[in-house]
Amino acid sequence: MTTRRIAGTTAGILGALLLLASGAWWFGESRWGRFEPLTPEQAFADGTLGLELAPLKYLLVAGTVSRHALEQQGGPAWPERFGFLPRSPGAEGRCAADAPGNLPVGFGVSNRLPGSASPVPVRFVGLTCAACHSTAVGDGPPILGAGTHTADVIGFADAFQNAVLDPGLTAGTILDAYDRQCPGEASGPAGWAGRQVEAFFIGEWLDGARTLARLNATKYELPFHGEEIGDPENIPTGPSRTRPFRSVVRNVLDLPGDGNVAYSKVPLVAMQENTPWSQFDGSIGDPVVRSMVAVFTSGASLAALDDPQIADNIRKAAAYTLRLGDDPPLPKLAEAFPTLPRPSAETMARGRAVYGQHCAACHGVPDGAHWTVSEPSPGEPSIAPLADIGTDPARMTFRHADMLPTALATLLPATGDDLAAQRQALQDRAGLAARGRDLAQADWWLQAIDRFDARARQFPAGHSLAFDPRKIAMRAGYLNAPLPFLWLRAPYLHNGSVPNLRGLIGLEDRPTRFCRGRAGYDPAAVGLAVVEPVDGHCPPQAGFLFDTEKPGNSNKGHEYPPRDAVPRPDLEALLAYLGTL
Repeated sequence: MTTRRIAGTTAGILGALLLLASGAWWFGESRWGRFEPLTPEQAFADGTLGLELAPLKYLLVAGTVSRHALEQQGGPAWPERFGFLPRSPGAEGRCAADAPGNLPVGFGVSNRLPGSASPVPVRFVGLTCAACHSTAVGDGPPILGAGTHTADVIGFADAFQNAVLDPGLTAGTILDAYDRQCPGEASGPAGWAGRQVEAFFIGEWLDGARTLARLNATKYELPFHGEEIGDPENIPTGPSRTRPFRSVVRNVLDLPGDGNVAYSKVPLVAMQENTPWSQFDGSIGDPVVRSMVAVFTSGASLAALDDPQIADNIRKAAAYTLRLGDDPPLPKLAEAFPTLPRPSAETMARGRAVYGQHCAACHGVPDGAHWTVSEPSPGEPSIAPLADIGTDPARMTFRHADMLPTALATLLPATGDDLAAQRQALQDRAGLAARGRDLAQADWWLQAIDRFDARARQFPAGHSLAFDPRKIAMRAGYLNAPLPFLWLRAPYLHNGSVPNLRGLIGLEDRPTRFCRGRAGYDPAAVGLAVVEPVDGHCPPQAGFLFDTEKPGNSNKGHEYPPRDAVPRPDLEALLAYLGTL
């Protein structure tokens, strides 16, 4: 009887403890994952998007414990190496309490576990919109919404994978390094208990990150490391550019996409209410869909995108871009460079006339904060066909491009008739491929139906970001878009192959090879300063060699005004006028 009583009492105590632990966890989870209604600017700059990378304490000591993977001997710290912008001076503490002020712009803090975005008691750091869509010109503060001039996000991703796969990196080495950097935080029983919790979740993160990195290596190859990362033969994008359709093919179609050379510069995302259809090819007709696709193809899971906080942040960040430039305002070229000589009224009039003759038909006419762009039909964007515009065609011609509109339109399951229409679209593509005897693609679509049905069961009420499939389209040319804040859109053309407007409009030859990185801004040329390689090598501050003769890098086309059609003084006037837009 005594033994039974002891066992019963013990079981009761354990049950009570488990009940208390469950209650404490439930209470904590309600705090860690509580909904915070951010402003649009906060959502854009620091809101979690489900792109958590690593524990906060790891990133704060990464330059110590992962220096060999993230940094080069004698080189700058990893944020500077990969071109990320520092935040405001004076907020550069080295401890967790100082975050996010001690992190680069676009690195936000949350209590979300990478991958699932589940709320946990450990703080993690993830990328936000501002990691790519912010830049600094001269000595001014970071400009939110402008495409980065310096960040090499793809290079950083490869270096980060190498760091994670280091067998010497453990929860213990991370926390020990942090304790040396910020002594005294883990003192006492509460500090000890907190350290055990952090060690558990950091260990879980490491296991998950390594599993994912190893899986990706079997599909996409091993990551590059060290000086290999700066070699354009290995990672051809370099600073300020991405390979968006390689990411879309990988994450939406689950196909390799390695031969994809559809490179894209990171664009300015301002005054989007003037551009109902976005992307350089006008393929997405809704800013929320545009942002969702960018976040998903950057690595966020469908479950994370359905999270109320993350879905709200995506909607708010998209809303921020609608009137950005007008509200809140963006600086003009003259404000960023107050010593730059102002064009005369006569020069402005001449430049405006040249613009009206050679540019306005496609790019519209500015009217204060708004632009008027002619549409071929209501709701349809104005597209310049490839044959007419002559710019690099890789964005249109990459393999599997024709599969993406349907795959994207069926990515997030809806409900009711919309769900049935999504499934029918997949069946139609399977039948079309079979009739064309493309049996491998037909099989892919049949498997896609099974995957879609599984997602529909996962989200029986429909995914919270499900959208009208008519908002995704395939184009055969490039979007004729308005040009507000043209000075912030450098480098030019969709692939960033022309550094400044002087080269774009024909005042000087477009450079065939130039160096990218921290090249600086040239206000007189309205764009990036041209740094030329010496003996085929680039200087440390602009170490990436951009070769326009490589596939996907062409700087040809868009010769407006046509060569020799406008006298040079009028071209100079046009440049001055464009600098004021």
